Amino acid sequence: MVRSYINAAATCFRVSGLHAERYLQARLSQDIKSLTVHHHTMGGCLTSQGRVEALYSIARLGADLFFLACDGGARDELLSSLMRFRVTEQILVEDAGLVAGIVFDATDLQLDDAVHPVVQRDDGVIFLREGRFGDGAIEFFAPAESFRDMKSNGVLGEQIGEDEFFFERVRRNVPVFPREVSDEHLLMETPQLGAVSFTKGCYVGQEVNERIDSHGRAPRVTVPFVATAGVETRPASGDPVVTRTESKRVGQVLSTEKWNDETVGFVSLRNQAEVLQQDLLCGDLALRIIS
Repeated sequence: MVRSYINAAATCFRVSGLHAERYLQARLSQDIKSLTVHHHTMGGCLTSQGRVEALYSIARLGADLFFLACDGGARDELLSSLMRFRVTEQILVEDAGLVAGIVFDATDLQLDDAVHPVVQRDDGVIFLREGRFGDGAIEFFAPAESFRDMKSNGVLGEQIGEDEFFFERVRRNVPVFPREVSDEHLLMETPQLGAVSFTKGCYVGQEVNERIDSHGRAPRVTVPFVATAGVETRPASGDPVVTRTESKRVGQVLSTEKWNDETVGFVSLRNQAEVLQQDLLCGDLALRIIS
């Protein structure tokens, strides 16, 4: 069954100009210079300490035209962090003003013959195929009128709510900014390791990422979990996660939701094999890490 989720919290930018590629190459964690037209990737906007100020889906629409979408966060703060190191570069950042969403089990979008991962239709809709949500999921960004047409034509199927979308994110291991990925976290702690290039050269936050890579692992790791069925209490963000045997604190809850009879969510844990293999508790809940 075709289902869709509309992300009202998303911020979308169009970035253009003579120096757009050069600036984004130095500002973001991904190799923008090697990103070819009609392809997309993920990239982090980082502090010099490697902490995440934004996590973007990045699509190249032309030689000097890029599309950036972030799942959440305040628009002005995102723009400020993105442009913090601009000096004399000729670069223009504009609000794209698009409705952001994702279609699961898409069958009626007529993209089967598409050659590239990024499809931009004449009506202004941008589709990102083969992305972070895996097979059968297509992200889209549409002008308001085109979105209304898609909805009335039935190609978006049944619209799902926050709880079902959260379950899909847990099942597919997709933490998002700023709910599970924020300036309290290093990008290398997240599953989005594909958002980091280790060959592109200098960018803000590179030294931290390179140091973690040379050590072989980040100090913490963000992982999805499912908890004991039938327990009514739902842990809150920041609640401690401990080992069952020693009651030793090894992490904390980042986010949770109830889905059917289960509690699901994301936790940040010490990135140690003995921790990830142990039985873990959060209050009365027994947590099972989803690998």
